[in-house]
Amino acid sequence: MKMKKVLFFVLVLMSLISCTAKKGFVTNLPKQEIEDVQRFPVLSNIFALDKNDYGFRSDSLSTLSTQYIDSYLDKQNNIDITGRIEINDTVVQRKINEEIRNLADRAYDNEAIAIIPIPLTIDSILEAQGKRFGLLIYAAGYERYEVNWQKTYRRFASAARGLPDFDHYYDFWSSIALIIVDADKNNIAFYNDSKFEGKPSRQYNIDRQFMELYYRYWR
Repeated sequence: MKMKKVLFFVLVLMSLISCTAKKGFVTNLPKQEIEDVQRFPVLSNIFALDKNDYGFRSDSLSTLSTQYIDSYLDKQNNIDITGRIEINDTVVQRKINEEIRNLADRAYDNEAIAIIPIPLTIDSILEAQGKRFGLLIYAAGYERYEVNWQKTYRRFASAARGLPDFDHYYDFWSSIALIIVDADKNNIAFYNDSKFEGKPSRQYNIDRQFMELYYRYWR
């Protein structure tokens, strides 16, 4: 597979963000009213990086992430998930994936999150099925398959001299956004995200992040 440069600012952003989840967000709806939620296919974009921070989207790592998230959602009993949206058209699925990515980007750290409208395709699918609430999951992150020895040496050298680590080096990073959309009000009913220094292709890390995502509102 042809290698491509992973955007530098994405790695910098991931490195600077706290590993703890946000406190969560809801509209004025009590959580008890968020029921009969339909689950859209999970979107996972997990990259494999080499020692120079060059990488590519890994189908195998992304598939593992999706499988573990699906496994968690199958056994959870906090959110009233009553059905799954099945998409058989690859063109429609690509459109939904694009809408989920864009919605997660807009929702992150946006104080006006309650007025962000639902993307057209997702909204139309919910309305066609006569359903109000849809659950969207976007997972992103990376895992290294080659060590950057130069950065590793600088990190340990700084620690040995008692100096702060100004060049922190992550071998892996995991980010999950959980969004519940409201087709009746055309807005976001719930949003939370978790960013964590851990392998996004490990079930334990996925479960740990969902415990953070559910904290405060869904427990």
